[in-house]
Amino acid sequence: MKSPERIVVVGAHGLVGASLVKVLSQQFEVTSIVRNVRGNETGQVREVNLESFQVSEIPMADWTIYCAGTNGFSAARMFPEKSLRVNVEAPVKIAEACKSANNRFLYLSSNAVFDCLEPQMAIDRIHAPRGIYGLHKSLAEKKLRKLSVVVILRLGKIVDPDGLVSQWKNSLLKNDGISAVVNHSISPLHLKSVTEIIEKIIRIDASGIYQISASDDITYFQLAELIATSLSIGVERVSPVTAVQIGIHPDEVMAFASMDTVRASEDLGFQASSSKDTILNSIGVP
Repeated sequence: MKSPERIVVVGAHGLVGASLVKVLSQQFEVTSIVRNVRGNETGQVREVNLESFQVSEIPMADWTIYCAGTNGFSAARMFPEKSLRVNVEAPVKIAEACKSANNRFLYLSSNAVFDCLEPQMAIDRIHAPRGIYGLHKSLAEKKLRKLSVVVILRLGKIVDPDGLVSQWKNSLLKNDGISAVVNHSISPLHLKSVTEIIEKIIRIDASGIYQISASDDITYFQLAELIATSLSIGVERVSPVTAVQIGIHPDEVMAFASMDTVRASEDLGFQASSSKDTILNSIGVP
C-alpha cells in the first residue's frame, strides 16, 4: 500500500471541507477546490464551477475527497437540476477520472438514502429516499459503487459549532423563547469525529461503504429541552411545533436518523457517542 502524499478536497469552503483542509494540510499536500476563491485559503486552491466543468480542471491526487453538494434538503428540492449536477454528475465524473489514474475517491453521502423509518439503519438496507436530496445521494451511490476506487461514507447530522445548537443556546441565555420540531430527528456527529474518520480511511486505504452517526436518535424538541436543562433554564421556554408548521416538506421528515456503525467501529475505530453527549459537548457542557 502506497502512503498517500497528495489530497484534493472538493468543496473546501463547506463545513467538512474547510475542517479537512486545515487538518490534512499538516500532513499532506492538499489542493482545495472551491466555487469562488476568497483569498484566505490554505495551500493550493483552484476555482471550479461543479455545475459545468472539464474534469481536467480537477488535479489528480492519491485521494480526492468529495465534500461538495447543494446545501441540504430544501436547496435540492428548490433547485433539483443544480442538485443533480453537483450531487450526482460531478462526483461520478471525477471518480471515473480517478479510476483511470488508479487513484482513490471518497464520497460523503447521507442517511437520507434510506426511508428513515427505523433506528440503527443497516449498511445494506434497501435505499428508499423520500426527498430529492436523498434521491440524488442514492443515485450517486449506485453509480459510484461500480468503481473499485471509491469509498462511500454516510453521515448523520454534523453539529456546526456556529449553527442551530449554538444559536439556541444564545437565545435561551438572552431569555428568549425558541421553537423546536417534535417529529423530526437527527443523530448528531461532532465535526472532529468526521474529520478523524476520513483521515483514518485515507491512512488505511479503506474500501467499500461506511456509516457513522450517534448511537441513538434525538428530536429537535428533545435537543432544545436538553440545552435548556443544561443551562438551568426552564423548558417552558421551548415551544413544540411540527415539521410542517415551520415549512419542512413531509418527504424530508426523519422519524429516525441513526445508522448501524459496526463496520466503522471495527475498521476505523469509530466510537458512537450518544446524542445527548454529542450535543452537550458541542455547547461546552462536560
